[in-house]
Amino acid sequence: MRKCRGMALLMVLVALAVMMSVAAGLSVRYHTLMNETSQLLDSFQARWYVKASDVMAVKIIKQDISDSGGSVNLAQYWAQEGRTFPVEGGTIGGFVSDSQTCFNVNAINTKISGEDNFRNGKEDYVPYLRQVFHDLLIRLEIPENDADIITDSLADFIDPNQDLVSSNGAENPWYAGQKYPYRIPDGPIYDISEIRLVRGMTPEFYRRIRPFVCALPDSRFVININTMRQLNMPLLAALFLDSSVSEDEAWNMLAERPADGYPAGADFVYSDQAMSRESDYTKVMLKEIIGVTSSYFDVHSVITYGNVTSRYSTKIQKVNGKMVAVSSAPEEEQ
Repeated sequence: MRKCRGMALLMVLVALAVMMSVAAGLSVRYHTLMNETSQLLDSFQARWYVKASDVMAVKIIKQDISDSGGSVNLAQYWAQEGRTFPVEGGTIGGFVSDSQTCFNVNAINTKISGEDNFRNGKEDYVPYLRQVFHDLLIRLEIPENDADIITDSLADFIDPNQDLVSSNGAENPWYAGQKYPYRIPDGPIYDISEIRLVRGMTPEFYRRIRPFVCALPDSRFVININTMRQLNMPLLAALFLDSSVSEDEAWNMLAERPADGYPAGADFVYSDQAMSRESDYTKVMLKEIIGVTSSYFDVHSVITYGNVTSRYSTKIQKVNGKMVAVSSAPEEEQ
């Protein structure tokens, strides 16, 4: 009899332990699902705040350009940094950057007006923008041999044909022979991260050049001299194709830039400091590529809502004369 009672008690205790284990598991799963649901809802709300941020940025940019008669400069409201706006449940922060202060890789094969006058029948002539890109890589301490390969391979990556620009270039046959074969676009790229596939590019090289390059949906090359900041000086110095022009000297060239920017790009090109470093060749090139307005911007949003912090980058560009947000994606880590 005592054995039966002992067995019954043991079975009750085992059953109780099983039920407690199941209950604990259900409780943990419930709290996990609740947390996941809460995170998901916070992410959805943060995404709507990103849209609100984009709408506000477009409105400010449009108003600034309208008020200035088309000029885009760092004295305008869109260029203010470090601003944070409180919203219900969180904050909206971030900044706007001008995309015409970087090297547009989709323009690397573009011929600048007046360039043919300096070709003089030279078969080994290297187009100006390809020279600038190569000079930029050298300034970023990328070895010259690697810079040669990356520059010419990028030109092949973008151009629409299968002809090599030089022995340093690479077309589809080279990429087809890799461990993981792939086809190159042979045309404009959509996102700058695509250049990581270019022959010669390494993660370290990409990290170095990423702040100075962009992929605009345009084969034209125009630099807005009025929105160049000190961090853009490697590119500005590279435009002179003179290794003796340092980043500090390039920054000093902008010392006389008016607070609301130059009225025209020629005002910089023909300034005393710029003229002292220009050759006849680079003067003609700079006159064609230096401008004072912009059609492309990036909105870098930092949204905090609940337990979620989201970082998004939105591309804004002029379409049919109007500034519109054309795409948005999580911010690329650099």
